[in-house]
Amino acid sequence: MVRYRINYILEKQKTIPKQLQEAVIGRIKTISNMNTSERKPPQSGYIHKNFYNNDFDIRVSTVPTIDGESVVLSLMKHSEDFFKLDDFGFTEKNKRKLEDAMDRSKGFILIAGPAVSGKTTQLYSILNHMNIDKRKIVSVEGPVERRINGIMQVEVNESLGFTFSNGLRSIMNQDPNIGMVIDVPDAETAEVATRVALSGRLVVGSIHGYDTIHTIRRLLDMGIEPYLIASSLSCIIGQRLVPRICEPCAKSMPASDDESKLFEIHNLIEVSDQKEKSKIGNFRSFVTTNKSSKVAVVKGDGCKLCNNSGFKGYIGIHEVLKVDDELRELILKKSSIEEFKEYLKKNEFKTMLYDGLSKARDGISTVDEVLKAVN
Repeated sequence: MVRYRINYILEKQKTIPKQLQEAVIGRIKTISNMNTSERKPPQSGYIHKNFYNNDFDIRVSTVPTIDGESVVLSLMKHSEDFFKLDDFGFTEKNKRKLEDAMDRSKGFILIAGPAVSGKTTQLYSILNHMNIDKRKIVSVEGPVERRINGIMQVEVNESLGFTFSNGLRSIMNQDPNIGMVIDVPDAETAEVATRVALSGRLVVGSIHGYDTIHTIRRLLDMGIEPYLIASSLSCIIGQRLVPRICEPCAKSMPASDDESKLFEIHNLIEVSDQKEKSKIGNFRSFVTTNKSSKVAVVKGDGCKLCNNSGFKGYIGIHEVLKVDDELRELILKKSSIEEFKEYLKKNEFKTMLYDGLSKARDGISTVDEVLKAVN
């Protein structure tokens, strides 16, 4: 069975006769430089193809099952234009915080989020933004998902004992200005990353985490010395992905009572005149909603372009926490989550939920999708 994952939902496309299974998988393994004689161990490979004047990197993974091998092909467009910070939906304030951290010659920038929250793509966009001739950048990845010219990309191989922590230690002998670790899976990798940052390098990495504050607590709970975290950490980005409303079928409508209440709690009722916004839905629905004197929201009606889903593409919602002296003191004291939250409240910190609701208020996504992503 051949299935495509469209908007993170698997959709069946076709079925290949069982007697052709081995031939099809064998051909895929051949062009992705895998060992065709081995069927029991999992394998990974890589294909580079040009389709309609667009270059694609295709990552291939095989896993043995009781019914034969399963193959997954991950298609990624090979385009430098893809790696732009402006495409991720950062607010101007959050973007400035991130750029300030990237402009430093040392420190630890950490991106936190669950699986499928765009952490890896965000890391590549940061590397591409900092990729200039005067800087030597080395990344430790497992596997290398996107190839970027001018960056030394190292692939981990745990079966040979070459782990993320070993990779980070090894690249220090290469004298890089910037190091990237695609994932911080354990305490050893986290400690090595903090020590590398303290040695005068800029380190960028990602970690599975709920939000910025819980990420600090997770590092402390891993057993990393508080002084290492406080001294090295410069910026944490909490991130999720939410679907974009399909513009061709966008439609304005009055917000529900629950949506209006959420906007009111987060002071998002009074926004700039929506007539000046491009995503107000079709004009007739906008006028009708305005007459109702209620807060207007936008939802996709469904069309052929969005496969009748009402959504096309994704955008990030973020919270960016810049580590200052007061926060460092809290880290050194191993403060509780409640104390960290008090710090955020005192500093009027804008959370991911606020950023998502702001995008829903602007007609970019919907409140339901934001709540699903954040909760």
